[in-house]
Order: sequence, then structure tokens, then C-alpha cells
Amino acid sequence: MTVEKPDLGANATAADIFYKGYVDEAGLEAEPIDPVAEKHLIRKIDIHLIPILWLLFLCAFIDRINIGNARIQGMEADLGMTGNDYNM
Repeated sequence: MTVEKPDLGANATAADIFYKGYVDEAGLEAEPIDPVAEKHLIRKIDIHLIPILWLLFLCAFIDRINIGNARIQGMEADLGMTGNDYNM
């Protein structure tokens, strides 16, 4: 059984190759992605990932604010820091 590769032209992108059913040398055919299922999957990932990332960024922001306030309120004197000890 011989499977022919579709004619994609010289300016074919990876998406064109995938959506037009490109068949590789091993004879495996790539099936096109269903746009509705892809949109559903991306939405599901966003719903699970965005809150976690939001919380991570919030914690990093609060940490940056707190370290600045700690220096203003005398952390260096309490810990006996001198010169560049405060800098990382």
C-alpha cells in the first residue's frame, strides 16, 4: 500500500502540514485537530492554571513589598547588617 504525501507548496507551515493529513515516512497519518475540542481543552487548562499562577505572582509581589518595608523599619539594625549585607 502506497500513501502519497499531499502537495503543500513551498510555503507550507507546520499547521498546514498537520491539518492537511501529512503522512510521514513510517506511514503514520496525523489527524486534524477538532477546533471545538481544542478550544475546550485550552479553556480547561486556563481554568486550572491561571488561579495557581495568580497566587504565585501575588505571593512574589507581597514578598517584594515586605522586604522593602522590613529595611525601612530597621531590619538591618536588628540583624547587625553593614554595607552590602542587605543586597543579594
